[in-house]
Amino acid sequence: MKTTLGPLMFGFTAESLANAYVTAAGPAAKLEAVSRDDLLAREPSALDSVSRLLLFPSLEVLKACYRDGEAFHYEDYVVELSPAA
Repeated sequence: MKTTLGPLMFGFTAESLANAYVTAAGPAAKLEAVSRDDLLAREPSALDSVSRLLLFPSLEVLKACYRDGEAFHYEDYVVELSPAA
């Protein structure tokens, strides 16, 4: 996702939030809500180069981002990922 902090991979704390995002983006976006485990089963190295993740904790936060991406406080929802052991 393009953000004011640069491009970030994004995630959701609940499947319902991921589905809400996919629905809001519409069919032209060609998005799919996939769990972390399913993603890694499909492509084990999918997250190897990801060090930060934009994490949406609630529907309210997701709506705020979608409503006004320029004014959204992305830095409040960035999670630093530690490398897999």
